[in-house]
Amino acid sequence: MNEFFTSIAVVHRAEHLVGTPFVHQGRGKSGLDCIGLIVDIAEYLGHKIEDTTRYGPEGNSALLLEKCRQYGIPVDINNYQSGDVVLISWLRDPDKPHHAGVVLQTNDGVFCLIHGDKKAGKIVKHALTIEYHKRITHAFRFREAG
Repeated sequence: MNEFFTSIAVVHRAEHLVGTPFVHQGRGKSGLDCIGLIVDIAEYLGHKIEDTTRYGPEGNSALLLEKCRQYGIPVDINNYQSGDVVLISWLRDPDKPHHAGVVLQTNDGVFCLIHGDKKAGKIVKHALTIEYHKRITHAFRFREAG
């Protein structure tokens, strides 16, 4: 699978998971959190992930970065593309991201974010607002599995 088809597969899987209940440390159809969403997509692509749920509600920045580096290639946070994983810090600390989502671009060029939203109680898709964009600390593109 080349990069173009990998991106399409990531977006397809992420959109398929929209509406899945939000469950902290969730890893299945009964519920996912933001990291569970990324793990599900990685496994869907064929990556063998050594998953862990060793994190509290506030996340674990070091663990999040470590896992993303296992399956992803770092990309510039100002040049993310459809299918890329972005890490977000609500603290605006680039060394401490604690949230993750998948970016996609609609046919009319609007960037959206698919992520686990605790307040909404499910995996959601919405426009990637400037407020979210300002809080992106890292971006990764899935490598081909294998």
